[in-house]
Amino acid sequence: VEDDASTSSGLPPDLFSRFGAVVLLEVSYVEPEYLRPWQKSRQGSCTGTGFVVPDDETGTRRLLTNLHVVQDATDIRVRKHGNSRRWRARVVVKAADVDLAVLQIVSEDEQE
Repeated sequence: VEDDASTSSGLPPDLFSRFGAVVLLEVSYVEPEYLRPWQKSRQGSCTGTGFVVPDDETGTRRLLTNLHVVQDATDIRVRKHGNSRRWRARVVVKAADVDLAVLQIVSEDEQE
């Protein structure tokens, strides 16, 4: 039996289940001014992708993305393909040597 979402997306069910874990990241950032730390640089924005990975120890799901996408992030929003709802995320781990970052969705209790 095919999933309604896989039929409407035009992808075969096995491909839909794989690509269903891919998310869009909408990032706001401010690059630091190392020579003039008292000055703020302009705010910018970028987008990137990530994918959901299970954390076997805690049973939670985390997101894996490239570090350069979230390097100087001030705000990270996550959105699933085909869904307009956005969730706030934060960087949990950075690995600059391999350009990877692990993100965690921020619960509504943790938000400002």
